[in-house]
Amino acid sequence: MRAASLLLAWIVPSAMAATIYVSPTGSGAKDGKSSASALAGPAAGIAVASPGDTILLAGGTYTLSATVKITASGTATAPINLFAENAYSKRALFDFRTQGYGSANQGIILQANWWHLKGIDVWGAGDNGMQITGGSSNSGGSNNIVEWCSFYENMDAGFQIVHGGANNLVLNCDSHWNYDSLTSGGNADGFSPKLTLGTGNTFRGCRSWGNSDDGYDGYLKETESSLPDDITTTIENCWAFNNGYYHGDPASPKNTSSMNGTGFKMGGSANANQRHNQVLHRCLAFGNSSGEQFDQNNNAGSMTLINCTAYGTGTNYYLNEAVLGTGKAITVENSISAGGGKANILSSATQATNTWSTGFSVSDADFQSVDTAGVRGPRQSDGSLPNIPFMHLAAASKLIDKGTKVAGITYNGTAPDLGAFETGTTALQPIGLSQARQVRHNGNVLQIDSRSPGAVRVSLLRQDGRQIRDLGNFELAPSGTEIRLGELPRGLSLCRAAFSDGTEREISLLSP
Repeated sequence: MRAASLLLAWIVPSAMAATIYVSPTGSGAKDGKSSASALAGPAAGIAVASPGDTILLAGGTYTLSATVKITASGTATAPINLFAENAYSKRALFDFRTQGYGSANQGIILQANWWHLKGIDVWGAGDNGMQITGGSSNSGGSNNIVEWCSFYENMDAGFQIVHGGANNLVLNCDSHWNYDSLTSGGNADGFSPKLTLGTGNTFRGCRSWGNSDDGYDGYLKETESSLPDDITTTIENCWAFNNGYYHGDPASPKNTSSMNGTGFKMGGSANANQRHNQVLHRCLAFGNSSGEQFDQNNNAGSMTLINCTAYGTGTNYYLNEAVLGTGKAITVENSISAGGGKANILSSATQATNTWSTGFSVSDADFQSVDTAGVRGPRQSDGSLPNIPFMHLAAASKLIDKGTKVAGITYNGTAPDLGAFETGTTALQPIGLSQARQVRHNGNVLQIDSRSPGAVRVSLLRQDGRQIRDLGNFELAPSGTEIRLGELPRGLSLCRAAFSDGTEREISLLSP
């Protein structure tokens, strides 16, 4: 009888799980039990959710001025889901632009355990777009999944983990164009596992670009009674680029010396003695304003970088300060420093088969493309990063199969390739020179240097790759083609030109 009772206890939560429907046009008079009787706004769904429930957000824009707070936890066997109707095609946009600047004005605060969020965009919050926190007692903010969400134009870091938040997974998320005006852009990172967080947090498949401070910042804080120390954060298959500029624009008059502009800032603390152990696998960094794509920043903990790629002319890798404690070490293997930049790494560090190692060299010819077109483009239908040729090894590259075999690194061939992208059976093909076209913009005019006849379809995109406007098809003139874009809408990021021969070009645009 006791065994039967335990089995019943296990089955009941799943059997009683409910779907709670929420819509931008719902109302408090409805019960949320169907799409036709949807509740109004995410807070209404969160308030009635129990372990095992799914809060289903109808696609559309939710205009919000108050922080969405989550304080009731799910369980390991019955997490609570907060899902957009469809993360690919019917996402939920939380628009906080009326919230106003304020240190307590986060968009979403997750102070609970065992939640799964998916398909949510957070725009214009007065502080962090989203914050996972354990609260004053460090009792929450752990064992959550944040999947395929984006955080942009918020007034501090797009996404942050603090106050003991531990063992969270941030999967396939984007954070971009975050900017803190009152501190001259010096605090708004893309992803901030920093200050007072706990251990065991993982970022996988994420992109951080155009934030006013750093892409990923792991700085720890000295001033609280319970100091975070000897914690570990893992970052896998993540990209950081064009950080340290206002909206990613090197020419913006809003750029200041307060903007650090590091790609991956792996730690650091006021007294240079706190240990934020960092494990980075297959990460990519380029175009960050400091020139330091991967930076120790006086972190006293272990740092392990395996199969990373940096492209720049500065110090692509800076890991040249002593670490503290038995077993702490700096390890860099199978990594690439390209574009003319250098690696400044502690002489006692463990290094193997990097492009700066004896017997290796690297040039642009080792890559299918060094053109960044598509790096901010739409994610694939499963939320994974776009499949583009940038920094993938060319078929003839001397860096293929030349790496060291490392636990946890899968590979094709006889050994791992160097860098973030392993050559596989579906390797991308580079655009040939005969197909290449110069695509430029001057004001609101797109100029295309046509090298072959055909047509082009032009569309305007947001930062997350979603289409704002389809301008239609245009015939290409052999002498060149000019296409008027019209008034540029707010939030515009990219212009995509898709040519009839199957090639595409993307260029960045900044709206007034």
